Amino acid sequence: YVVTGDPVEELPKLWTEFGITHMTHEADETLEPYAVQRDANVKDAAKKAGVSVIDFASETLRPLGNREGGYVANVGGFAKNIPTTMSTFQKLLSKIDKGNIPLPLDSPTRENFPKQAVNKSLDMKYRPLEHPCDIPWPRGYSRSEIGPVWDRKAANKKTSPIVKGGESLALAQLHKTVTARPDWSASFEKPKTSCTEVASPSTTVLSPYLTIGCISPRTAWHAVSDATAKASSKTSRSKPPVSLHGQLLWRDFNNLIAHSANAQAPGSWGQMRNNVYCRDIPWSTDP
Repeated sequence: YVVTGDPVEELPKLWTEFGITHMTHEADETLEPYAVQRDANVKDAAKKAGVSVIDFASETLRPLGNREGGYVANVGGFAKNIPTTMSTFQKLLSKIDKGNIPLPLDSPTRENFPKQAVNKSLDMKYRPLEHPCDIPWPRGYSRSEIGPVWDRKAANKKTSPIVKGGESLALAQLHKTVTARPDWSASFEKPKTSCTEVASPSTTVLSPYLTIGCISPRTAWHAVSDATAKASSKTSRSKPPVSLHGQLLWRDFNNLIAHSANAQAPGSWGQMRNNVYCRDIPWSTDP
């Protein structure tokens, strides 16, 4: 089932409707103020409803914060101590469990879930989105404060998805671009690719799937390792930061910098002012 809306408003309704006692979710470790406040409000509501909430740091190869195996946990527990260059970040990673990336957990099977009675009314009530105009409104704004860029009629003419979501398609893309091309995967070098090419992509096109959690970065990491191991001995192996593994490291590094910036000055990531990783330049204005 898929539910859209403000989690603070919608989740309590679902807990009551389905008799929920436990809830898990992915932790938003970049510490964006909206996400921090949202998750705090959800936990408060869950506590009042008697629902146990557990979060998991699964968005990156390793947890960003002060958790077991996390980057911050291995620099003294203080976000300000994190490395600020890729080379020093790689050194930190190599010190955590000797640089080994944990294997992804096995996917749950149907037998892992309780049997549910067929309920067609719920199937119709909580259906996945079927149209671009059904996408939830921007965070921090109510629907009444904004309007769509296009109406449904215009969107039908102008929108054509480049990438379609879902775990099945993500795994198929991983197999097509990485597993089935061991020599290409082993010798991949980011500077030699074109990130704007759409018709015939020169990269894996896995970023959209990684961004919204359709596929685990650990799954991608080990797929690259397996493909590289199967590559011809004559194939030159590229290394981080330009290799495919390097692209996943850049992703973790960028998220870690965001975590640190927001930990030191909430909301500073993504802007110049108060961002400890940006030089505050007094730009002039010319109306």
